[in-house]
Amino acid sequence: MILIVDDKPENLFALRKILELNDFQTDTALSGEEALKKILKNTYELIILDVQIPYG
Repeated sequence: MILIVDDKPENLFALRKILELNDFQTDTALSGEEALKKILKNTYELIILDVQIPYG
């Protein structure tokens, strides 16, 4: 499964649709904190991370 992390829902939607059209399983997170919580509960083969997520 691929985890997509971005603070903009429209980016999550676009990436998720592209990946799912190519038969990849995806999960999403809107923040770094949410992503860390998901990483502790799930195993991901790939994480696509927006490095410009604002802090706080």
